[in-house]
Amino acid sequence: MLSKTRFQSLLAMTRKKERAESGMFFVEGWRWLEEALALPEPPACVLAVAGASRSAAEESLLARARTVAHEFHETSPEQLAKLTETVSAPGVAALVRWRPTPSVNACAGSEGPAPALVVALDAVGDPGNAGTIIRTADWFGAAGVVLGDGSVEPTNPKVVRATMGSLFHLPIAQPGALAPALEALRARGFAAVGAALDGVELPQFRWPARTVLVIGNEANGIQPAVAAALDHRVRIPAHGRAESLNAAIAAAVLMADWRARAMASVR
Repeated sequence: MLSKTRFQSLLAMTRKKERAESGMFFVEGWRWLEEALALPEPPACVLAVAGASRSAAEESLLARARTVAHEFHETSPEQLAKLTETVSAPGVAALVRWRPTPSVNACAGSEGPAPALVVALDAVGDPGNAGTIIRTADWFGAAGVVLGDGSVEPTNPKVVRATMGSLFHLPIAQPGALAPALEALRARGFAAVGAALDGVELPQFRWPARTVLVIGNEANGIQPAVAAALDHRVRIPAHGRAESLNAAIAAAVLMADWRARAMASVR
């Protein structure tokens, strides 16, 4: 069983400061364990609830984890719930190492004029929105995601859960100020397109083949300094009485439209 001393040291990984310094955080559940075992660096630690009922597939994953992970411990449901910050223990968790890509250039995909989409978050602080946008960007084949100043850190547990594994599937950069990052991507042939209420309505908008889609804070929109760095603004037309769209939903609509129309020319 997991000792009290080791439990306390692992509990430190639930704090933002320790996650940032170590690059390590917990992922929970069997699907995440499978993702963790596929990473280039094996999990630092795998924890499983002692005596829990498991399927044959889950037992097989756990057997792999015992041989691959640097540490393996059985634990109580209460300990695991505290480490994963969930109400009920998911049965298994893994401590993994992950860091954002050091340069926004890694989010740009291949060189040249080929169509590509990068999604940039401007002060998107809600972890559910940020994680869902990362997952959606993965679904629509984005080359990468950029999180500007004021955005929630990608290793926040709620962000991690919302990505459903996509955190490991595409480059994610945290360059700080977003406006200079947009300029760096512009040098790679991208045009910055912001979701804004004063933009061109989506049916009339012509997507650049290489687009950085900027999604702003749900309450305040895109910050002035970032807005000044945009090449285009686009708006999803409203047909009902809702005041606005959730940031993650708006991002999904715009990503789907980019995929359908900007990529049509290369088919």
